[in-house]
Amino acid sequence: MGTALLFPGFGAFYPAAFSGCGEAEAVAEPVIAEVDEVTARYGLPSVRTALLAAPRAAADAGARDCRDTRALEVFAGQVVCHRILRRLLGVREHVVCGHSLGEYAALVAAEGLTVPAAARLLCERIVAVRAHAVPAGRMLALPLSRGRARRLAAREPDVVIAAVNAPEQVVLSGPAGSVDRVREAALADGVRAVRLRTDPCPHHHPLLTAVSRRCAAASRPVPTRPPGRPVYGPVLGRAYLPCDDLAETLALQMVLPVDFARAVRDLYDDGVRVFVECGLKRTLSDLVEASVPDARTFAPFRTRVTRERLCEAGAGIRAGTTTGGPPCPLTATN
Repeated sequence: MGTALLFPGFGAFYPAAFSGCGEAEAVAEPVIAEVDEVTARYGLPSVRTALLAAPRAAADAGARDCRDTRALEVFAGQVVCHRILRRLLGVREHVVCGHSLGEYAALVAAEGLTVPAAARLLCERIVAVRAHAVPAGRMLALPLSRGRARRLAAREPDVVIAAVNAPEQVVLSGPAGSVDRVREAALADGVRAVRLRTDPCPHHHPLLTAVSRRCAAASRPVPTRPPGRPVYGPVLGRAYLPCDDLAETLALQMVLPVDFARAVRDLYDDGVRVFVECGLKRTLSDLVEASVPDARTFAPFRTRVTRERLCEAGAGIRAGTTTGGPPCPLTATN
């Protein structure tokens, strides 16, 4: 019975996730230092306040805003989550899988990228988007099949399917006005249509083709290496191969759709039965359960981290897996 770690996308974030838990803060500090060293060189803000400040201070600093630099905070938070799972809870995975933005942290977890390298790729992505006149975009979640969502999106020629998350959950992307008109049509048809909280950019859309090319060119000097453990790419529709150019693939991700539903089915067919969400909130676990109902899911970081919650999560994950690994350090010291 295999275990997969899932790294969610842009919306999987809440402020001050690790503040107040000494063990989590100790894990977070070196990650924040590595990311901030890179962001400083690009003139971008620190991720420290968003992850470690008191909740009120983090919110006051704009941690809830939909900004392009939120991507760095989401990424840093996921790296911290992974290190907590491995170092504090003794969790061992067979494969990792990232949804959209989550692929950066997934590749760090699989040792294809270092933290500074992934931070550089994200900074180059932010710079590339800012350098192009990309129209304000919107993303819309719909409880529809791929076919029904495609027919709805066809009402506007520049709206595309950005992600197929589950058999009955699809995300559309496009210019803000076009997506808003699709939303109005969906609501008129009795379909619940939810605008996603993301930065004002039409992600996974051909409108970002020029941005993707610039990002790929600027990212060539960033060091990468073949992942040291299996990584499934929902944009690729397969596991990464040693010959894959990681930076180029991540840049191409900006214009290609995510098929997370297929990723979950493929992982399940390969023997994965336990899916652990390695990010803040509970975003992907519900999608897994909608795709493969008999799988076991865990979302240990769905609420702010405390020692007690970590111990409980570690015990639950280990009881539900056969991955072995060392005893949970936190549980052992209780």
